[in-house]
Amino acid sequence: MKTPRFAPSRPFQIDIYHCRLTLLLMFLLQACATVTTTLPDGSHKTRSIEDFEHYAESVFRRQNQATAQAGMLLDEDLNQDDYNALEAAETAMLRACKSLNEIANRKIDQQDSDILLQLEIKRSIGECDYATQKVEQLNQQLQ
Repeated sequence: MKTPRFAPSRPFQIDIYHCRLTLLLMFLLQACATVTTTLPDGSHKTRSIEDFEHYAESVFRRQNQATAQAGMLLDEDLNQDDYNALEAAETAMLRACKSLNEIANRKIDQQDSDILLQLEIKRSIGECDYATQKVEQLNQQLQ
C-alpha cells in the first residue's frame, strides 16, 4: 500500500500536524464568529457577529436621531456658546461616525462594502457611540 504524499513519515508528526491544524481552524472559526471592538475608554468588547450588527444599527439610528435633533436646535435661538458647543459636538460625531455612515449608504444602495471599511467600523464604532452620546446629552440640556 502506497503512503499518501501529504502524510508525514512519522506518526508523531501526524499528531503535531493535526493539532496545529485543529488549533488554527478553531482560531479562525472563533475569529469569524466574533467581533472585538474598541470602546471609547480604550477597553475592548467582544460580541457575536449578530450582536455587533445590532449594536452598529443601534448606534447608527441614535446618531441619525441626534443629528436631526441638533439640526432643529441649531435653527433655534441659542446663545453663542451653546451654539458653538453643539455644532462642535455634532461635527465630531459626524467625523467619528464617517465609516458607519458610509457602510450604511452602501447597504442602502445595495453595494458591497470592502473589507477595509468593515475593519474601520470595528475600530471606530466605540468612538462613534461616545460622540453620539455627547450630542444626545447636549441636545437634552438645550431643549
